[in-house]
Amino acid sequence: MRRLDGCRPAARWRTAAGITARLAFGLASVGLASVGLVVGLVVGLASVGHGQQPPRIVPLQGEGQVDSASQEGVVAVIGGNIYLIAPGPGALVTVQGPASRECLVPGTPVGFEVALDDKGKPTGEVERVWLHASGPAGIHPQDEPPAKKPSRRRVAGIHNVVGVVKGTTPTGEYTILAGTERLAVKLKEDVTVELNSANLALASKGDTLVVSGSYMQPDIQPGQPVPPLQAEATRLTVTLAKPFDPHAGKKRPIKPPARKQPAPAGG
Repeated sequence: MRRLDGCRPAARWRTAAGITARLAFGLASVGLASVGLVVGLVVGLASVGHGQQPPRIVPLQGEGQVDSASQEGVVAVIGGNIYLIAPGPGALVTVQGPASRECLVPGTPVGFEVALDDKGKPTGEVERVWLHASGPAGIHPQDEPPAKKPSRRRVAGIHNVVGVVKGTTPTGEYTILAGTERLAVKLKEDVTVELNSANLALASKGDTLVVSGSYMQPDIQPGQPVPPLQAEATRLTVTLAKPFDPHAGKKRPIKPPARKQPAPAGG
C-alpha cells in the first residue's frame, strides 16, 4: 500500500478543460469499451456555459464493480452510474485478494514476516506472503519504521522482509533478494499467499471496489442522460473477484505436436 502527502480535493477541476484533462486516463490507459460514454461526457462538457451551471464537487462514498483498470485509475459502476476514478494526492490505494503458492516465481515482488536470530538466520517458517508488497526493500525490525538503507546488524525478533523471489534451494527454501541482502526462508506447508498492492493495473472487470473521495456532479437537464462522472479518490480499495493469476490474459506457449517416427521398413 502507499500513502503520499495530504489530499487536495478537486480545485483543478473547476474548468471544462481541467475535466477533459482528467479524462485522459480513461481514453489512453483504461480504454473505455463504449464510445457513447465518451461522447456523452464531451456533450455534457460542451453544454456548460449554454444555460447550465458548471459541475459541483460533492462527496463520494460507495461500493461498486470495476469495469476496467490501469495504473492511472479505474472505470467503475456505482449505484447505476459510471465513474472514472483516479487516485488523488495522498490517496490510500489497495488491491487485495487471494493468490496461490504457484505465483511465487522468480522475479515476483513479495513481503512477509519472519523470525530471525541475532545472526540474521530464520528461526521459524513463513506463514503468510503478500504479493507485490510495497515499501522500501530490505529486512526491517518489526518494531522500527522501515529505513531506506536498513542496517545489516540484527536483533533477534520478528522482521518485515520486502524483496523479490530469486529462486528455490535444493532443500525447498525460497531465496529472497531483499534490497542488497539475500535471505533463504522456509514456507509453511499451508502458507497463505495474498495479493496486497497499490497497483490498480492488477484489478480487472468484476472486482469489487470501495471508494471514498469526491466527484463532479454535472447540471443535468430533464431527459438528459447522465454522462460518466469524474471522481478523485482519497481512499480506494479493490478486492479481486477471482484468485490472482499473474498469467491471466497472457498467451501460454503451445507445444508442437510430437512428430511420428516412420515405421521401419519390413524385411
